[in-house]
Amino acid sequence: MKRILLLSLILSICGFSAFAQDAQTEKTALYTQFVANIKGDITQQKLAYQQGQEYLTKYGADEDQYVAYIRKWNAKYEKAIREIEFNAALNAKDWTKSFAAGKQILNLDGESFVVLTRLVDAGYRNAVAGNASLTNESIALARKSLVLLESGKITDPAPFKSAEDANGFLNYTLGWLIRETSPAEAAQLVRKAATTNAYKNLPGTYLLLASTTIASEYEPQANEYNLKYGGKDVTPEGEAMAARVKGIAERVIDAYARAAALLTKPEQQKVKAAVIEDLTDLYKTFHSNSDAGLNELIASVLAKPLP
Repeated sequence: MKRILLLSLILSICGFSAFAQDAQTEKTALYTQFVANIKGDITQQKLAYQQGQEYLTKYGADEDQYVAYIRKWNAKYEKAIREIEFNAALNAKDWTKSFAAGKQILNLDGESFVVLTRLVDAGYRNAVAGNASLTNESIALARKSLVLLESGKITDPAPFKSAEDANGFLNYTLGWLIRETSPAEAAQLVRKAATTNAYKNLPGTYLLLASTTIASEYEPQANEYNLKYGGKDVTPEGEAMAARVKGIAERVIDAYARAAALLTKPEQQKVKAAVIEDLTDLYKTFHSNSDAGLNELIASVLAKPLP
């Protein structure tokens, strides 16, 4: 009886030892395959990632140097795949997909300036195309990007050549995105953009500045003046308000004149004609119904500082 028990014990130990050996062999083989595939092409690296995930599922509790290495490599692989998907969506001009891919990156690195600003641009392009579905998110991302830039946290302004270029882009784009809901703030932002090299010579900068100034200042002040003082006897209060309205109008005239001066390309001449028509009407309103001096203003305005 004792011999039978001893024999059973020996067999069980041998069986366990063989099982342990087989498990170790399987573990080593999986790791070896993983290491071999990470050195291969895209298809092999995808397989390596899957093998790495399998290894972590089975042996992740070991927390040894092999597990640590696989975790690190797989994390880098996931990051690379997210970036590839993000860039592919941007190149395809699929702005909705770009946001989905970009937000996955931001979930891990919420201050990635490259991703933040590219998403702002994607949202802007989406809105220009007539789709406002990404506008609110784009506004929030633009504000966050500006905070990061102005705080000095951004040491590398990529994808822009300089922090000034990034500043111009963010101020202009945010101004455009909020032009209807917050025209006063938009006008301030666009004025900042107009001080940067990237935006000071673009006619669109001054057309946006003119329209937001009209919406936020000129129209409300002109309407109030007409309501309070239009067709009535002249009073000091009325004259003071008339002077304020004229001051605002002169800034709009200046912005229109800059846009007209910068619209020089043949394909821009239709737009230029429309701008000059609006400019002339406003100019004559505050210059005794005459356009005398307007051509001279357009010819010289770019040499003057922005008022």
